[in-house]
Amino acid sequence: MTSNISVLLKKYAVPAIFILLGFVILIYGFKTNQDGLFKLSSVFLFAAAILSFMYSSGKFKAGLINILGVSTGIGAVFTIYMSFKSVSDSQKYNISYKIMRLEAEQNLSDIRFIQKLHLNQNKKYAGTWDEFLTFAKGATMDYVKSVGTVPARKMTASESQYVYKDNRPVDKSMTEMEALTLSKWSNVPADLKSFSRDTLQVNLIKTKFESGSYTEARMIAGIGKFDVEKLPFIPLAKTKWNLETKLGADNVPLIRVGGTLPMTKVEGSKAKEEIWFGTLSGNDTGGSWE
Repeated sequence: MTSNISVLLKKYAVPAIFILLGFVILIYGFKTNQDGLFKLSSVFLFAAAILSFMYSSGKFKAGLINILGVSTGIGAVFTIYMSFKSVSDSQKYNISYKIMRLEAEQNLSDIRFIQKLHLNQNKKYAGTWDEFLTFAKGATMDYVKSVGTVPARKMTASESQYVYKDNRPVDKSMTEMEALTLSKWSNVPADLKSFSRDTLQVNLIKTKFESGSYTEARMIAGIGKFDVEKLPFIPLAKTKWNLETKLGADNVPLIRVGGTLPMTKVEGSKAKEEIWFGTLSGNDTGGSWE
């Protein structure tokens, strides 16, 4: 009797475990609403387990079992490969979406910066992309060249008298404006002799967008180097951002720049995402992503 049980265990133990495993995976796939490839793989696995049990019983023709076994095996391998490929493709899609989204946000931020500079210098926003690019390529901006630091002390009575022309009490540490004024005094204090703040006109693109820190930040984010010619275009798309400007109440210049992203946040979704900054209903240049 013991011998018969031992034989049965050796004969059916592995197929039985295989069937149980296949059944559990099959139930898990359908109950947790896994994707079609996972469900199909679980079906092939369960079928292969059944065929293994049938083969062990010896009651079915080996040839038929072999044919069915090879078929289910090939099917299982194929679906497993497709399942892995689907996961890999999804990961690549998510990475591409993240980079595209970061580039869109950064480019809109750069467009906003340049448009604000245009407004400051021309009392209006650039109304077309040609006007925008022409300005961006030749624009300059203020750059404060700083030499020296503000002394960590209060002004003396004579220094305060020179700066403010009165006898007000000196009860606070020296400010940068006070230090700058004193640095131009004929009786300049010793700790301010090398102090200076000079405002220079520098090239916008070279100073702001081609600086080492800015370029490094873009490279770390994976969005590549700055290219002013690409700013009008939505990343990964051939279409341009929609640029709108107008005069609002009291002739205040208003702007809105935005567009629809070419990729959706969820792969396969039909819901398109729009991203923008500014509004034509008020003096607000905030970004939708902020």
